[in-house]
Amino acid sequence: MITLSTIPTRKIKIIALVSLAVLTLWTFRAPLVSLMVLLQDQQALSAYVQRLGSFGPVMLFALLVVQVFLAIIPGHALMMAGGYVYGPLAAITITATSTILGSQVAFWVARRYGRQVIYRLAKSDIKVIEKWDHIAQKQGALFFFFTFVLPIFPSDLMCYVAGLGKVAPHKFLAANIAGRILCAITITMIGAFGFSPPWQFWALALGGMTILFIAYGVYKNRANLPRSRKELAHTLGMWILKAYRRIFSIQMCVTGLENVPSGSKILAANHPNLSDAYLLPLLFNGNVRFLAQASQFLIPVLGWILKHSGQIPVRSGRKLEAYRTACQALARGDTVVIFPEGRLNPGNEKIKNCSGAVRMALSSGAPIIPIGIYVSRQDTVNVGPGAGFAKTRKPWQVRGKFIVHIGKPWSLGTDLPEKQKPKEIHKLTDSLMEKIDTLRKQSLQESVK
Repeated sequence: MITLSTIPTRKIKIIALVSLAVLTLWTFRAPLVSLMVLLQDQQALSAYVQRLGSFGPVMLFALLVVQVFLAIIPGHALMMAGGYVYGPLAAITITATSTILGSQVAFWVARRYGRQVIYRLAKSDIKVIEKWDHIAQKQGALFFFFTFVLPIFPSDLMCYVAGLGKVAPHKFLAANIAGRILCAITITMIGAFGFSPPWQFWALALGGMTILFIAYGVYKNRANLPRSRKELAHTLGMWILKAYRRIFSIQMCVTGLENVPSGSKILAANHPNLSDAYLLPLLFNGNVRFLAQASQFLIPVLGWILKHSGQIPVRSGRKLEAYRTACQALARGDTVVIFPEGRLNPGNEKIKNCSGAVRMALSSGAPIIPIGIYVSRQDTVNVGPGAGFAKTRKPWQVRGKFIVHIGKPWSLGTDLPEKQKPKEIHKLTDSLMEKIDTLRKQSLQESVK
């Protein structure tokens, strides 16, 4: 004898749900039949939704949830009707949230109860489900995203297919949200404006697709994503530097990279324009740390990147602090970049040079790598507040060649006599600038070849 206790709890729940659904359909059979007839007429459907008044959005939401499970209800017609009656913003909100909810419920039902229940719910579509189930094997979030966007897919049935397959719930949720929102925007905008939507629609669609592709690229390369704030700042900084070079099509002409040793070292270069600090990091691997004016650390976004990527601020009246930080970085094996001229020198004028590079080399024992840079003045533009502020306008490279000659390592040792140190440091600084100028002239000669 079969008793209630011998029937599995899972089957009891299924029987109860099916019974409740049948009873509800039978009780409301007359209005439901009228509604099904109405749903086939776009104009009548729009008028019906409009007559519902304040109850209309609730009814539209419920129908869009149910249509995921009942193919007889035309989901796209409902979306267009919503756009026509309520306008794009309200309709997009209603259609997106309702279809996302319905899709998640369908996915959960398939994942929880399996094929037997799904085949009962979609008897007429079993062959379609089996076909797409075979196609969707080993597919991920991107595949299911397109099933919600492209009309060639049975988007509602694909929720069952995803639930029966092996796609992770969080991946399906991401595809569901992105795909349904994009679909809701497109269909409701057609309902609101026909096939001549305003330019804002195209801007929104283009922006949305761009964000989705960026998000997918980030997701595919998640194993290489930064794991710390420092890595994030370094990654963002390198993106900006590479973008700058590509936007202006700047050619990097470099000679002597083989002279750069591994380990701690001091890169000392001349400073013809502000772009030097944006292009030099692209030449060297590892942790490269620049000595930069403290004012740059106050610039939004750029300041955050400089601070968290480990660049060294040089504050007025506190240069000793920057010197000590640089020596600590060299002791850890980092590369420090310094411009001994201490300021921009686009005209290669004779100026008093800073002895920081020599002092750091004597203190740490790290070699100095002299670097000569040449950029044609024709390839730069002066950027600043305006003509009345000529002194604050700085040259930036916006085209042409960035020519670099890298010299051989120069080791100074650490055993200078204390009494002779000031004089010797001055001589060594002059020698360093001569090496840099020689390399700069080599870069200049290469530019005229």
